[in-house]
Amino acid sequence: FGRLKNEMFYNRDWTGVSIQEFIDILNEYLIWYNDKRIKISLGNMSPREYRQSLGLAALPLQKNVRPLRSLTIRSYGKS
Repeated sequence: FGRLKNEMFYNRDWTGVSIQEFIDILNEYLIWYNDKRIKISLGNMSPREYRQSLGLAALPLQKNVRPLRSLTIRSYGKS
């Protein structure tokens, strides 16, 4: 998670950002990181395209399907 923290988390002020807004921002970063970021070392493909070319990942989502936007947050621990 080091790259995620350096590229997405540490470089902004999170004051006043709701948990849902944070989840949305994190989701957008992860979509960019896995689906849109081009890596020269992967033959000028995104990580997902590279895994798909090796048969290691599912095919892309349909255009009208949106990624998961909400997350239920549960607290675990001593009562």
